[in-house]
Amino acid sequence: MHVGLFWMEQWLKALSEANSPAGPAAAAPGSATGDEPTLEAEKARQLAARLEAELAELRAEGERAVAALDSRIAALAREVTDERAARTAVQAERDQANADLTDARRLSARLEAELAELRSEGTETIARHEVRIRDLARELAEKRDALDRSRQELTQAQATLAQVREAMIKAEAGLAERDTEIARLRQSVETAASSSATPAPVAADEPGGLEVHFRKPADWSEPVYLHFWNAEPPVRATAWPGVPMTPEGDGWYVHRLDGIGAASLVFNDGGPHKTGDLYRGRSGWLDADGRWSDRKPVRRR
Repeated sequence: MHVGLFWMEQWLKALSEANSPAGPAAAAPGSATGDEPTLEAEKARQLAARLEAELAELRAEGERAVAALDSRIAALAREVTDERAARTAVQAERDQANADLTDARRLSARLEAELAELRSEGTETIARHEVRIRDLARELAEKRDALDRSRQELTQAQATLAQVREAMIKAEAGLAERDTEIARLRQSVETAASSSATPAPVAADEPGGLEVHFRKPADWSEPVYLHFWNAEPPVRATAWPGVPMTPEGDGWYVHRLDGIGAASLVFNDGGPHKTGDLYRGRSGWLDADGRWSDRKPVRRR
């Protein structure tokens, strides 16, 4: 378009020079054909004016086209810039994604290694626990066996203890019989030695009975019991610890064995405290020091 406008401008310039009064084709004054050049020149000027108007319009259209092209080029340039920026952003995102993928692969590899290590440690731990459980089961079985043996030994010991107790009961019965015999001999000696000064034991067929008094030591607990056996006349012995005695004040306790003239005696508190085996053929008082009296002792101040 610019080339066409250039040649059109050149043609119009040449045409203007040809129609000018100083041009080479101008007619001489007074010639017979002088009116014809003038007419041609007028036509040429009109044509030139029309061509100039068209040229001006073409120039305007060209300028508008150039402006449109410039605007289009600017828009395309912006689009290209935006496209380049988008491509740059996409490339940056792609690079970031590749970096993230690389990091993820590294993390996955590390996690797989740690998982493998944990699996190995877990397997070893389970194996150790299984060994420990087997050891504990074996120890438990051994302890159960030991407990069963202990129970058997305890049963045997209890049976042996029962036999020992039975033997002790028999021995106590033998000792009681011996004590009875000794007591009878002692009573016979005492009766023969002091028949006039000592009252005779109360017989079973006589009224009254054997009345014994006992002063409790300070470290004994209450109540106080009397256990007797080998009675005269014979009666059933008491079961340990015996019958409770009646307090009578000032630390003294009393119990009456109705219808009994003599018996073997043991005073006790139902616990660890007791006297030795005693024999009494008449009523009396036994103080905390183990001394018998026929009358209540006077407490010394």
